[in-house]
Amino acid sequence: MSNKEDDKYSKDLLPVETEDSTKINDDVLSTIAGIELTKIKGISAVGGGISDFLGRKSPSKGIKVEVTDDKITVDVGITVDYGVSIPDIAHEIQTCIRKAITEMTGKFVAAVNITVQGIKTNIDRKENISDVQTSEKEE
Repeated sequence: MSNKEDDKYSKDLLPVETEDSTKINDDVLSTIAGIELTKIKGISAVGGGISDFLGRKSPSKGIKVEVTDDKITVDVGITVDYGVSIPDIAHEIQTCIRKAITEMTGKFVAAVNITVQGIKTNIDRKENISDVQTSEKEE
């Protein structure tokens, strides 16, 4: 069928006014955000607390989404790797999440709030630092 025939066919089936709607569950939005976070280097963990202890593997862990009207607010708690620029990683997270949710849902993301809950340090690095400090004191 040509486009003209498709248009005519569609118009014949639709009432004059339609009330179609699409609702997107908050869990879907937090999963989109969580998947985007897995693509970003420099983050050791998202969320925290008992779910990490129990080994729960969920892309939406540590992500809270609030939807009011057509505005979306995303709150993300992260642990960053030692040495990573926190302002840079926060900006990257905000940009990636905002872009992904907007492209997939067509909804406006009003805010992506980042809470840095911790910094992952390397235990070997701590030992090396204390060794250096001890050797400096001996000199």
